[in-house]
Amino acid sequence: MSLDWNIEKVKDYKKACWEPDPNDPGEERLAGTTHCIIWATMAVHLGSITEKNVDEWMRRIGVLKKLNRELGWKLNTETSEREEYWPSREEITAHIGLRTNMSNKPFKSWTKMLMDNIVRDVDWELRNEREKETSKDAA
Repeated sequence: MSLDWNIEKVKDYKKACWEPDPNDPGEERLAGTTHCIIWATMAVHLGSITEKNVDEWMRRIGVLKKLNRELGWKLNTETSEREEYWPSREEITAHIGLRTNMSNKPFKSWTKMLMDNIVRDVDWELRNEREKETSKDAA
């Protein structure tokens, strides 16, 4: 499924969501912050940003930080390196009105999904570790 998004209801969206394109003088591109927040809707399972859910956005971003789960990255224009990126409350608030086709998941369901994914990842790593040890023993 594609991730569809709309920024037309973001206050001053032309300033908040667009930036000059360094590769095409005189043209604009979607701002890196906006791009990351759009994709973050999939990580936090919240399809829009409203005045009422900014705290929930920050809560879920905080949970992902504590779990060391990557939320997004931005390109450092000075070094051309990718850097981990966590949107601030100010940036989330500046994007009130942004919406995507991502469905909202209740907090308890979202945290259960996170834990299920983490356990699945750990089980996969343990299984691979055992397989590698078995391969070494057979050699």
